[in-house]
Amino acid sequence: PSDVHRFDRCFLVYIRFMPTPKFTAGTLVATPGANSTFSPEQMGASFQRHLSGDWGDTPKEDAKMNDRAVTSGDRIMSSYPFDGEKLWIITEGEAEHRVTTFLLPEEY
Repeated sequence: PSDVHRFDRCFLVYIRFMPTPKFTAGTLVATPGANSTFSPEQMGASFQRHLSGDWGDTPKEDAKMNDRAVTSGDRIMSSYPFDGEKLWIITEGEAEHRVTTFLLPEEY
């Protein structure tokens, strides 16, 4: 989407000490809905899970596709519930053009 925001320093400090990820996230962006609905801590915790291969409440078949995508470079999508809202995290794109987007399902 054209109306996305890069993360601020607070979020980046939160994720600085995460374990070695299973895949490269690339550039991090968030939609206005995700930024206004979720705290940096919620997004940081979800991002850690996403990078470690914990796909949240993603359906089993999609989780299997994510597992294969870790090595193939295909799109990876995770879903994490918070207080009745869902945060989706999608990583896609080729190596140097990879982007990870934080968004609400309705912003997809």
